[in-house]
Amino acid sequence: MTTLPDALTAVESALEGLSVAMSTGQPDAVLSAEEPLAEAVRHLLAAPPPASEDDRDRAIAAIRAVRLALLKCQLLGRASAGLQHVVAPQSAYTTTGYGAPARRSVTLEART
Repeated sequence: MTTLPDALTAVESALEGLSVAMSTGQPDAVLSAEEPLAEAVRHLLAAPPPASEDDRDRAIAAIRAVRLALLKCQLLGRASAGLQHVVAPQSAYTTTGYGAPARRSVTLEART
């Protein structure tokens, strides 16, 4: 069975792979990077709590590394969404992935 520090290290590695894929701008690369991340998270969810003080310290360090890798992915995602908004402001989705509300016209039309 995978230890918690090892599982966290695998998640961090998978997130690093995802950030590299995101930086290429290639959707296929991003999709390919999601599978190792899903597998690493499955192992993380099954990992037992740290058994020793050393494992606990390693887990704390690994959590910090995972948080940094996740932040990198979030920043790349926001940058990508910002670029998409500049290129195609009528996007069907918001930066959170939800459907964007219909835009109202900014001009008023008066009839007399």
